[in-house]
Amino acid sequence: MGEFSGENRTSVARTLFATGAAVTVGGLPTYLVSAMAVQIGQELGLTVAMVGAATALFFTVAALTSRPLSRLTERIGPTAALRLAALSTGACALGMAAAPSIGWLLVGVGVAGMANSLAQPATAEVLVVLIPGHRKAFAFGAKQAAVPVGSLLAGLTVPAVALTMGWRWGFVLCAVLAVTTALAAPRVPARTTRADASRIASTDLFLLATAAALAAGTANAMAAYIVVTAVDSGLGPAGAGLMLSLGSATSVASRLLVGLAADRWRPDLLVTAAVMIALGAVGLGLFAVGGTTTFLVGLILGFAAGWAWAGVFNLAVADRFPDRVTSATSVTQVGVYVGSATMPPFFGWCAQTFGLAAAWSVTGVAMLAAAGLLVSVRRRPGNRFTAPPRPPDPLSTVDTTGDARSRPIASYSTESV
Repeated sequence: MGEFSGENRTSVARTLFATGAAVTVGGLPTYLVSAMAVQIGQELGLTVAMVGAATALFFTVAALTSRPLSRLTERIGPTAALRLAALSTGACALGMAAAPSIGWLLVGVGVAGMANSLAQPATAEVLVVLIPGHRKAFAFGAKQAAVPVGSLLAGLTVPAVALTMGWRWGFVLCAVLAVTTALAAPRVPARTTRADASRIASTDLFLLATAAALAAGTANAMAAYIVVTAVDSGLGPAGAGLMLSLGSATSVASRLLVGLAADRWRPDLLVTAAVMIALGAVGLGLFAVGGTTTFLVGLILGFAAGWAWAGVFNLAVADRFPDRVTSATSVTQVGVYVGSATMPPFFGWCAQTFGLAAAWSVTGVAMLAAAGLLVSVRRRPGNRFTAPPRPPDPLSTVDTTGDARSRPIASYSTESV
């Protein structure tokens, strides 16, 4: 018998689609505000500064609500959490579509941030339970590859919807996608979680969250300022804009390929993430050097490594804390949200005060510090972050422990409601 029957391949595909859709929809409202800023500004007076404030609000609310909502997920289960998150996103999108003022729009962005913080740990729990161990790295990579899909959809909304039907219809379509995502949420068996944590585990989580804040913050700063840097390196405006698209496509491909490689060779996941972040830091350093060729090399390193580590990192966290995946990933997500809210403005201040080269040098050091933190966690006693082993035939696996994660994937239903 092959590794999977047709039914099981379908179940895995539906699980990946459902979790990817949840991640994509979760960030879509704030991406739409940025993408349709011109159209919204013509009617409601949205300014460039307000767009930045909306993005910061999204990540700030997500950071503040991540831990409380992870406890909610542990009580109601990941399936209900995914549905609640998607429906909340849909409700806030409809509210934004009817927004009479900027204040109303910002309230919607805040609600979207809360819904996103509910969805992220829930998707991790779904993947841990429903995806076979030897496919988890790819699954986590695919989930993270769904992040830039939101910005891609928002960009396509401008010519397809905002300029033809009006910007409000962009949020209506977002609500439709959110409801579809809620209906596609897979059924996940309940698992018993362990609430207690040792001092070592708590220290590990703090260090991992700090590393995530530094690495995610610098990666978001890179995405925000890559076009400006491309122009400064000698590229024309049109070519500079294409660099962001090239970098994003490189990041998506890298997240998937690294996941496949991790499933095949089962490396130490945390070391893999640390190496990728360190390579990303080299890329940021090349931005500081200047020159078109150097910029292109830095672009590939920065996006393919420095912005593609999240999949193996999240799996490493889930592997380190298998009995409380939701709680542990919510802590590291706080780091991601804090870094994403604070590092881009900090980069902008550095660039304005000291110049682009200095700003890239500082952020490169921050990214190296993130890699160093991951290595320090890996070296702590008792820590192993190796990808799950490849079983000979997952369909023949017999559950002798009662642990849901050891059962064949055929035993789980991914029926949509």
